[in-house]
Amino acid sequence: MVPGNKVTIRLTLLERRLRIITRITLSVYIIIHLCNHAPGLISLEAMEAMRKLATPFWRSMPGGILIFGSLLAGHVADDRVLDIDLPPLYS
Repeated sequence: MVPGNKVTIRLTLLERRLRIITRITLSVYIIIHLCNHAPGLISLEAMEAMRKLATPFWRSMPGGILIFGSLLAGHVADDRVLDIDLPPLYS
């Protein structure tokens, strides 16, 4: 590979949509998770009340499939992008 050449990868429409959907799903999970920690600054009772609102969905079968499916699908989709030969940094 000649220095200065860029490695480009064209993702299919399905792969791009898969990456977007998995990232949105994981982002929503992280935001809800952090919002669950925020009431802990007020009191443990407030944090427990928020936990009772947030966890039933993620602990259900559809929620579990969604979150773990997003983790797996995002990992597989990212592997395709990262599985390229790059030149060494220093030669």
